[in-house]
Amino acid sequence: MVKSNSLLDLDGQKKLFNRYNIDTLDSIDLIYDIIGENTPIGFNIIFDKKYEENRDNFEGMNEYTYGTRVDNFNISEIINSLEDLSDEEFAYITRPLFKAISTINPNDEEKTILPKLAEFQTSQSNEVAKRFTPIYEGMLLKDIKSFFLKFSTAALESFDSILDYTNHERLADIKRVRDEAFESNKRKYQNNPVTSLNNIDAFKFYMFAGNLDKLNDLELDFFHDLVENASMYLDCIQEYSDYYKEEIEDFNLEKYPIKQMKELLDTIKKEKERRILEKATANEKEKTK
Repeated sequence: MVKSNSLLDLDGQKKLFNRYNIDTLDSIDLIYDIIGENTPIGFNIIFDKKYEENRDNFEGMNEYTYGTRVDNFNISEIINSLEDLSDEEFAYITRPLFKAISTINPNDEEKTILPKLAEFQTSQSNEVAKRFTPIYEGMLLKDIKSFFLKFSTAALESFDSILDYTNHERLADIKRVRDEAFESNKRKYQNNPVTSLNNIDAFKFYMFAGNLDKLNDLELDFFHDLVENASMYLDCIQEYSDYYKEEIEDFNLEKYPIKQMKELLDTIKKEKERRILEKATANEKEKTK
């Protein structure tokens, strides 16, 4: 699952480093000094941009020595962002930090940053374990991303119409890989006017139904689980609409895709039944040979 750093292009580097403030970027810069490597081009572009934005904060400061940079080292922002990073970003930010851990000696001036690097290492290990923990019936996050990649760009953009009504414990992870799949598809078809997203304004079950035949049986089961969960939640909203009218200002039941979710769920069930029947027929034919 962890990809090579070479897979993070310039735009990917800029997107990654733009997550962090100038203080975090200065700490990343220190890491590259420690391991004796040049900072990535994407890093340099973002660092210069954010330095200019914060120039007034640096005016009049005493000389910013190497020792000061070591004393001010702080990567808590990186630690807190790990769960939001794509696999490529995760690998890219991890490599230099791990290399620094193995580079710093107990007698080096930089030894004072080792506890913070150790904290990062613990958080990184926990995140790796989570990413290799199945989401559904053995499906890892990489499998969930493959599932999303089988849908059209239009369907992926509308997927929150389903996910926002589910209560999956790994919902944040599911949404993250959905976003990665969406960006991947958008880059692939960005010059194709047929896939323009400008006119998409509502949830339509046929956006998803048209992709069902691309899903394997396990992916179809996962999709059924998501849609069934969402449909049950929406049914509750409909059943207790009087309560929601009292609690939510401007509540409008018509804004919820209750009917559309039921239609999608029914379509998924029919596809599952079709596959079961198809397999049973194939087995019967095999027996009669």
